Amino acid sequence: MSKFNRIGIEQGMGNTETALARLGTCYDYTPNSATPNQFAYVVGDRPEDELEDFNEGLHLFINPWARVPLSPASLPGISSHTLRESDGLLEVTFPTGFRPFLSKTFVFSGANAALFARYCQQDYLGLLKPGSPSFGEMMSNMAPETTEDGA
Repeated sequence: MSKFNRIGIEQGMGNTETALARLGTCYDYTPNSATPNQFAYVVGDRPEDELEDFNEGLHLFINPWARVPLSPASLPGISSHTLRESDGLLEVTFPTGFRPFLSKTFVFSGANAALFARYCQQDYLGLLKPGSPSFGEMMSNMAPETTEDGA
């Protein structure tokens, strides 16, 4: 559902008082890298030629025992995983570009939605000014006060 919400926002179909922040990890193309890169962006900020499409983040695992195996060429632009006969390991093929491993999409609504989304992004990337409250601290401080009976 989050993917379709993000694609809709990028295509201009969102409410003006709604903002989405996407945070996660993605493939690091640095040779011999052992850890993924972190990424965060406010949905709608990506350049026109890098907008999210349905293929982003999809993986095709080829069943080596299928009577009629699906060819990776039938779904261009996605990552495919094939079992190698020689050693039984998975061989991964994927196009270059942005390859997310996992992500969370935070949805903000109201007059300051874009401001909250931007703050969430900056906190995740470690770009807040020293001494600034974390996004979680800021949200905790904004929670309405309650009395002992929870009202």
